[in-house]
Amino acid sequence: MTKEEYNDRNYKFEDIPEDPRFKTCKKEALTVIGFWSLFVALTLIIMYTIGVQDPMEYTYICGLPLWFFLVCLLILGCIGAVFFIVKRVFQDFSLDDEL
Repeated sequence: MTKEEYNDRNYKFEDIPEDPRFKTCKKEALTVIGFWSLFVALTLIIMYTIGVQDPMEYTYICGLPLWFFLVCLLILGCIGAVFFIVKRVFQDFSLDDEL
């Protein structure tokens, strides 16, 4: 492909081949959105089920209320899961114009 053909704006969208990197990016974006949604949902479930009690009735672990301690454990678990997802699920590829 010459530079003139590359920069030409007279084309139809159907003539453009789909870049396989778009599928990979979409899969990774949906993975991140799904993981984040799961994390937020679990955090809210912990806070609004265990943390809704009267503070005088809280159970304490290491000086923290049980619900807060569980959220801290959830955060640490999610950090580990993020490292796993980045190493095992995400793919490294070039973003150059040429494939």
